[in-house]
Amino acid sequence: MSPVQLRPLRPSDVSGLVGLCEQLGWPATAPELEERFERLRSVPGQAVFVAEREPAGVVGWMHVQERPALHLPRTAEVAALVVDAAQRGTGCGRALMAEAEAWARVRGCQVLMLRSSSHREGAHRFYEALGYERASSSFKFTRVL
Repeated sequence: MSPVQLRPLRPSDVSGLVGLCEQLGWPATAPELEERFERLRSVPGQAVFVAEREPAGVVGWMHVQERPALHLPRTAEVAALVVDAAQRGTGCGRALMAEAEAWARVRGCQVLMLRSSSHREGAHRFYEALGYERASSSFKFTRVL
């Protein structure tokens, strides 16, 4: 298996992320993802990286962002991370998380946090193996506007 290469997401990559978004549990169409990425690119403190492996192409992606908050030290958050099911356990997720940590350190962040749905037990084991600790248990409330 070829080594994984990381790089920033390009506009030409976005439509190819539809299947990965489905695996993440947040299905979206290519036009929806393209519009979201365009909006995201105009906001400071945001980065999206892809994991690429030959001959498969893009096999994962990660969105990391600065998370300014009055009640927290300077913090970054991994807003989303997904690796294609066929590529899990091959170092792609580990490489993407290392990239998120490096990105956050360059910006002076003292903490990197992430959220993971309670049913994603495999993901929890992955994050714990990287040295992340469960910091809380909470409920997420939403309201469609």
